[in-house]
Amino acid sequence: MSQRYSPLTRAPGVRWLEASVNLTNAELLTLFSVGKQIIPAPGANLMIAPLFATIALDNAAGVYIGGGSARLLLSTSGVTGLILNTSVWATTFFTADASAQKAATDVLRVSASNLNSTYSNKPVLLTAATADFTGGNAANKATVKVVYRIISTLPA
Repeated sequence: MSQRYSPLTRAPGVRWLEASVNLTNAELLTLFSVGKQIIPAPGANLMIAPLFATIALDNAAGVYIGGGSARLLLSTSGVTGLILNTSVWATTFFTADASAQKAATDVLRVSASNLNSTYSNKPVLLTAATADFTGGNAANKATVKVVYRIISTLPA
């Protein structure tokens, strides 16, 4: 009996990669206007197929205001593109409870039906949904980790 694997199913011998990026308070404050690259563009005829992501935030020194939810996306132009995460990283994650470090994990919404040639050779960015955050504190920091693999570009 032979087995078939979709481009997003872990096949024998397929190696998953992990990107881990630290963010400073200054980078968190510009997530809407600038964004933060988490995974670089993979190269011609290749695309990123993310599986899940975590974010750990230490905002004990000061909460953030505004900005909407944080989102991971396959960028098509600046801070626009295919949004990968759900509402786990909602506004309250950044703006509430500055008393301790917190973390959230999200299974990313990626399937062959929404990964197509539009997203070939595109980076994964962390962005804010509606505006740059304000507030925070220079001591604040965050770490984003994404587990992913590189696949051949899927047709449109």
